[in-house]
Amino acid sequence: MNPYAGNRHFSNISYLSMGLASEAGEVLGKVKKILRGDHGEINKVMAEESPATEAIKADLGAVLRYLCRL
Repeated sequence: MNPYAGNRHFSNISYLSMGLASEAGEVLGKVKKILRGDHGEINKVMAEESPATEAIKADLGAVLRYLCRL
């Protein structure tokens, strides 16, 4: 039996924390690919509105949503 069953506060914090970690991991994975050179030269990717930077912006929005809910 789950010792935290019925403790909604703990459950919400756990859920939000895991969501935050997941979204932050997605951001870091995309940044890693840019640094590795998967999307071309890093200076060009970061200076332009590329699909890679747009994806990072979207994921950062999700990170902020989780932070605000915590």
